[in-house]
Amino acid sequence: MRVRHTRVSPYRGTKRWCTGQLRERCGVLKLPWTFDAVSFVVDWQFAKKFDAYAGLMFSQVNGGLANGFLHPNTIDPTVGLRFRF
Repeated sequence: MRVRHTRVSPYRGTKRWCTGQLRERCGVLKLPWTFDAVSFVVDWQFAKKFDAYAGLMFSQVNGGLANGFLHPNTIDPTVGLRFRF
């Protein structure tokens, strides 16, 4: 099992433009941007040169790091068979 947490502080330039209706958005910019992921993997060697594996990863992004993602939460499964020579 592997766990990963990444936190990025957003750019906080000068606040001169944070007046009037934009003042509410300036509060949102203070929130941290995060990436969290948890993954599991199982590997089974059933013969001398063959093994099978399966894995699963759950990840989520928040804040500005979520820009460009179609879904902020994802589940990524994988299975496979490997031959070593």
